[in-house]
Amino acid sequence: MEKVGTPQYDNSYGNAPAYQPPMSAPQAPQPMSDAAVGAGFQNQLLAQCARGQHQVTKKYGVCGIICAVCLFPIGLLCLLCDVKKKCERCGQIIE
Repeated sequence: MEKVGTPQYDNSYGNAPAYQPPMSAPQAPQPMSDAAVGAGFQNQLLAQCARGQHQVTKKYGVCGIICAVCLFPIGLLCLLCDVKKKCERCGQIIE
């Protein structure tokens, strides 16, 4: 006795295995060599200098130091005038 209104299903596909994509090994990021890491770091530092963010150091001249010691109160003005500002990273002289 078959019920009226119940759909008939074909079960021939029920035993077929589900589709599986081809297996591939997960790719780990390739380690960078020490030279590549160093070059990247150096490029980042020089990029900061290109944006104007220099690492400034001051070098005082010999004449300014001698004047500051010998002519104490007024010699300090000579010391402040005889200063050279330079970027440690790129070597640019900053005025």
